[in-house]
Amino acid sequence: MLVLVLPSSSNGLGPVDRRRILTFVKSTSHYEYTFDIKAKFDLIYCAGSGDTGLALKLKETGKPLIYDYANHYLQENIPLKNVLRPAYFSFFKGHKYTFETYSSTIQKIIEVADVVVCSSEVQKTYLEQNTKVKNIHVLTDFFENDFPSLFNRKFKPPSTRSQHLIWEGQAENLKNFTSITDREFFKLKISLITDLKYRDGLFKRSSKNFCDRLFNDFVIYDWNVDALISRAQHGDIGIIPIEKDIPIYAAKPENKAVLMFLLGLPVLATSILAYSQLFERLQLDHLKVTDASQWVEKVQQLRGLKNSDYQDLCMYLNNFARKEYSTENLRLKWLNALESY
Repeated sequence: MLVLVLPSSSNGLGPVDRRRILTFVKSTSHYEYTFDIKAKFDLIYCAGSGDTGLALKLKETGKPLIYDYANHYLQENIPLKNVLRPAYFSFFKGHKYTFETYSSTIQKIIEVADVVVCSSEVQKTYLEQNTKVKNIHVLTDFFENDFPSLFNRKFKPPSTRSQHLIWEGQAENLKNFTSITDREFFKLKISLITDLKYRDGLFKRSSKNFCDRLFNDFVIYDWNVDALISRAQHGDIGIIPIEKDIPIYAAKPENKAVLMFLLGLPVLATSILAYSQLFERLQLDHLKVTDASQWVEKVQQLRGLKNSDYQDLCMYLNNFARKEYSTENLRLKWLNALESY
């Protein structure tokens, strides 16, 4: 079965919501993919980063449509993006039928899609309550594709512990640190693996300059897989603060915590629904931070563990992530979603 993946691309690289369908297709013999809209495809897959207007047009061919609502796009509230994104596809890709606002085309595509894939229960609940979605599945990323060495190696907990926090992510998400009200937190040593520039409206800003205004003792590294794995080996706790009052952040999936587990780190995370459910499954509710003033207290609790208890915790979390989020496990869930129409 041939899957048309939008937007068109010659190499398949790009946003993770496009890469993950490619990982699924490569993991099974039943599917192939193409980026050629003139090909004789059997399914249309439109990523959240894709040309939704083009996807709607192609849906008129009668082929099944899968839409990947990988982020909480309908809650972004970015007026400029709402206008410029469809305009980009119209002017630069020649798709003259995409002049509607981004949010309106997303609303339409969700309601006509045969399958909608999203990343968290919050997103699923919102779509069920606010759209006419017919068939929706919550699916996470394929970690093994982006971080194969974390699955191929035999994990061994560190014999010694440094007191160094680890955070990774897109630089635009550094603003989540402003949700932490305990000023003592910003005196702790932390490594930040992220982009050296972040987008602020039409401008690009320095991530280091932003961090200079927050942290007393930090090091910032340009994001790449090797840098992330290397710095994690010198850290003791992964940190995931979330600004819960911003809907697109509050609806995030558990991916960041799972990645930290794979890196060999325990995690402290804001108690958004995805992390609360994850820690409940693990029976480790003490890892969630419910009060923005609790961060230092929570860090101190973890650092107060005996070395053997800390190592057991790291091993438990790593084994959980390697099993539950293996490609084989996720492949079956994606297969069920794509065949559910």
